[in-house]
Amino acid sequence: MQLSIRWKLILSISIPLLLTYLGMLGWDYWRQRDAAMKQMQDLVTERAQNTAAHLDTRLASIMQSAESLASALENRPNLTEQQVRALLLATLRQNTWIAVTAIALEPDAPPTTIPRTLLARRSSTGPSVIEPKSDEQLIARSWYTTPKETHTAGWSDPYDEAAESPRRICTFSVPLMVNDTFRGVVATSVYVEELRMLRRPERGTRQAQTEPSSALEITPHPLGAGTESFAILDGQGRLISSANPRPNERRSVFDLARDMNNQELAAAAKDALAGHSGILRVAELHNIFPGVEPDRHHWIALAPIPATGWIFAAAIPESAVMNPILRRLWQRAAFLAAGLAILLAVVLLVSIRISRLIERLAGAVDRLAAGDLDAQVTGVRGRDELGRLADGFNHMTRELKAHVKALTEQTAAREKVESELRIARKIQTDLLPRNFPPFPDRKEFELHATNIPAAGVAGDFFDFFFATPDRLTIVVADVSGKGVPAAILMAVTRTIVRNLAETGLSPAEIVRRANTMLIADTRASMFVTMFLCQYEPATGHIVYVNAGHPLPMRCSPEQLARPFGEITAPLIGVTCDAEIGVIEERHERLDVGQTLIVYTDGVTEARNAAGNMLRETGLRALVDPIRNKTCEELCQFLNQAVETFEGSRRTDDLTLLVLRRLA
Repeated sequence: MQLSIRWKLILSISIPLLLTYLGMLGWDYWRQRDAAMKQMQDLVTERAQNTAAHLDTRLASIMQSAESLASALENRPNLTEQQVRALLLATLRQNTWIAVTAIALEPDAPPTTIPRTLLARRSSTGPSVIEPKSDEQLIARSWYTTPKETHTAGWSDPYDEAAESPRRICTFSVPLMVNDTFRGVVATSVYVEELRMLRRPERGTRQAQTEPSSALEITPHPLGAGTESFAILDGQGRLISSANPRPNERRSVFDLARDMNNQELAAAAKDALAGHSGILRVAELHNIFPGVEPDRHHWIALAPIPATGWIFAAAIPESAVMNPILRRLWQRAAFLAAGLAILLAVVLLVSIRISRLIERLAGAVDRLAAGDLDAQVTGVRGRDELGRLADGFNHMTRELKAHVKALTEQTAAREKVESELRIARKIQTDLLPRNFPPFPDRKEFELHATNIPAAGVAGDFFDFFFATPDRLTIVVADVSGKGVPAAILMAVTRTIVRNLAETGLSPAEIVRRANTMLIADTRASMFVTMFLCQYEPATGHIVYVNAGHPLPMRCSPEQLARPFGEITAPLIGVTCDAEIGVIEERHERLDVGQTLIVYTDGVTEARNAAGNMLRETGLRALVDPIRNKTCEELCQFLNQAVETFEGSRRTDDLTLLVLRRLA
């Protein structure tokens, strides 16, 4: 999708701003969340510990009342019924948190002056003492049977007060021991639902007036009313009381933690039973404790109640902490969104103004790209960057139009020259032998040659022909310079040499006369190097003249490449016969299987990227591994090797001629 400059400008500003705003909101959220979580953990832990301490004090006083009453009965076995009734009523009056106090004696105990069972119960009209209708039913309950069996005091599990009563009760029982013999039980009881009210002192009571207020009483709830839940668990982790007035869950918290695969909760409960407080985050807590407000996560603090061996648990839903934070963040987000909208509106207006000018400039560029050299940017004023850019574009198109016109004229002229060069190259190529193998009926030797120009036309050339039926004339020459002047001189030299050779002259005489003719027609700055030989295929005899030309190479299957012959004459076309010096010819023989490689300096003086020349040693290293190949393969391989060595930096013409004696 291609975006316009307008949208790119809008997005390049709005996206970083949006990401910055989101980063600020995210950072603020996590900062407030961490602070609120820390405050909530401290608060719920403090409340659990304070409430557990408060419950411990009250429940300890209930236990102390039972133990004091049992001690009185053990130390004064001759009390009358009236005195016992008075003790029961006094216990209720002294400890207003006790709902029921009771004395139950063994049926087979020695006769006494008091009834076997007496109950004192608190009611709306005041405390009163009653005799149960059925002693057997009363002493069959666990609050009686457990102390009888263990001879130790303790709290019973919650139970229904009576079959017809919906109220549940917890009883602390103290065994009556006379001479280490169990004689009965003294018990003080509290209603389970009233344990919820025992969490804080009641206004107007003596406890409230004398005891310091707990944190639950004096600290306003920062999370809102109704968010906190609590539970009281017994020594086995079973529920005794909670925010639900009718808890019906009696499974152990350890069983529930195992069902929910929450080992952390089980470990925290064990620590609380061992006397240590703790706090943890629990998912779906309302599935564990009834009466807990449903939420995805709760923070629950567990604190021990040492006097009873119970646990007090206080829980706060995490949403109660996070919802106020989220509301503040939404308010801040709305404020930031409004500011972002205003900023984007300003950006939009500015971008529209700027993009219109850019669109006009882009339209002019498109027209120019389509070939309209008269394209101009109109309607853009001012001395800012866009105005200067429009003026520069208009000036550029005018200059470009003038340059294109001049370039067109130059291109036409260059094309004409290049066309003429192509024709010249074609003519030059036609002057050189181009049919290979050149003499298919001659089985005594094999011959192949190539000519590659550095420019459009070459100054190098090769030639071979039979001046007589038994003598093959071979010429490889290199005209100084490159391009058209060298090509013209090459054509002249080739024609002179061929004409002289066909008259039957010796190599030395051909070179001498060619020098005389070239001196008359060339500039002093141009010259020719030449290797000219006459080869007899029947005998392998060679008569040659080397006029300043690179020494050829000779090799065979049994012999590595080595230089062939020597320089026998000076350069051609430099000076007249009187000054040229001696032109000599030499005689050599080419044995069967030997190969003669004649080349120009475009081979040995080829340079690589580092400026190093190939030289004769490099040429020999190329020839030796392939000296058994055919003449054509030798030419192709050496041409490719030189091209690879030079790369794209060919600076001189390259000519190769390979002759091999076969028989």
